[in-house]
Amino acid sequence: MTRLKNSMALRKDEKLKYGSTVYYSDPLNDDFEKTNLKRNPLPENYVYLKHGFFQKINDFIWYYCICKPILAIIMRLSGFKYRNRSKVKKLIKEGCYFYGNHTSYFDAFAIQVTYPRTKSYIIGYTDALGLPAIIRFILRHVGYLPLPTALKDYKKFNDALHEISCVRKENIIIFPEAHIWPFYTKIRDFSSVSFSYPAKYNKPVVPVVTCYRKSKLSKKAKATIFYLDPIYPKIELNEKENKQYLHDECLKAMKKCAEENSKYEYVHYVYKGEENEVQN
Repeated sequence: MTRLKNSMALRKDEKLKYGSTVYYSDPLNDDFEKTNLKRNPLPENYVYLKHGFFQKINDFIWYYCICKPILAIIMRLSGFKYRNRSKVKKLIKEGCYFYGNHTSYFDAFAIQVTYPRTKSYIIGYTDALGLPAIIRFILRHVGYLPLPTALKDYKKFNDALHEISCVRKENIIIFPEAHIWPFYTKIRDFSSVSFSYPAKYNKPVVPVVTCYRKSKLSKKAKATIFYLDPIYPKIELNEKENKQYLHDECLKAMKKCAEENSKYEYVHYVYKGEENEVQN
């Protein structure tokens, strides 16, 4: 791991740059997104999947002809690289669940543009519903699925996942770490809750790990996306057991990949407990 020199503590209003130090206290709940967006309740009349011939044509045009090409150009200009894409090239035609570490706003889009002829939906919090109308419109067409905020909303959310996974046989992207930690080089422990979806619908899990490397032209960190071997639910296990099995295997594979391939520490993350120990 490349070590940082002259690190400094990051102020709340300061942009991340080479040598910045970020202090955290709770790996599961600390959030360094700095979007100032509120997690509002899901609207009463929210429709996850719209149906109808003209709606499908509209979605196709926006997703495949507008959003994906533009996002692909952005990814290329941003220096994203991909490894092992062929491991899941055939798998995605039957639908799978991508699980990735959350280190930038582009994580989900980087996965979406990897396979041009398939559609992948993104599960996220309702924060994005507070963005301007034009951005909400675009997000809907790139497959944004806001998580329910009330028990009554879970039925239509689960119905949408069932249709995507079992009827349309398309893909789902999930970031189980929940919050963005920019340029973080390790994998944070995450809950097994979201693994209930592939366990329920008997779909494979594909761990996806974003690792960072040094740019040849500057100190700026560049991302390399690693696609790992798919993990399949076991026939001999029930749904609850498969949920835990998929979680454990996915987390283990992601940690191993990050440890082996994230060699460049652009931003230094320090646990506040460690900071206090040093001071004492």
